[in-house]
Amino acid sequence: MKIFILILFSILVFFNSYFAQSSFVLTTPEGENVTNDTLFITSATAVEVTLEAHVYVENTNTTPLDVFVRKTETTVINGTMNTFCWGPNCYPPLTTESNPLTIPASSVEESFHGDYTPAGNEGQTIITYVFCNDKNTEDTSFVVVVFQAGTVDVQDLLSSSNFHFSKPYPNPALEYTNFEYAFEENKIAELRFYNVIGKEIE
Repeated sequence: MKIFILILFSILVFFNSYFAQSSFVLTTPEGENVTNDTLFITSATAVEVTLEAHVYVENTNTTPLDVFVRKTETTVINGTMNTFCWGPNCYPPLTTESNPLTIPASSVEESFHGDYTPAGNEGQTIITYVFCNDKNTEDTSFVVVVFQAGTVDVQDLLSSSNFHFSKPYPNPALEYTNFEYAFEENKIAELRFYNVIGKEIE
């Protein structure tokens, strides 16, 4: 439980610049808005499987934008591999930043996916993908992807009556935000805050 709470807290972002209006809306192929939010990709097995996180990127601007992707590994299980694809290119595991891709005005780019191969290693790997305006790197949107491979399903933990963690409110916030949490008695937890590039700030 301690590790799971740590992971959930790590997805919170409290830099004012990231609460500014972005030019990008991120959704799943099913239409779920995951802009500056968390996406869970799960598999009951860690053997001979590759988990894929597909995210559609909408340019809400009235002009075309050149967009690149920055990958930050927050927590990675040893022995696993992760890659990502953006536009016509798929990048090797050590690549953390893509080439820019032009998204026309008011259009959706559907080529992005982050791929995770657990290679038999159970557990959670957390990766943040930040979509950046190449001409204005403060114009960003991100999605935190929690890849869960193995017998413990993240959604089961979230729905557990022994654990509760609310989304921060107000959000966006300028000076402070609130959240509610609850977990089993006699458990130990730590609260850590990370920015969108994975650096611990508190």
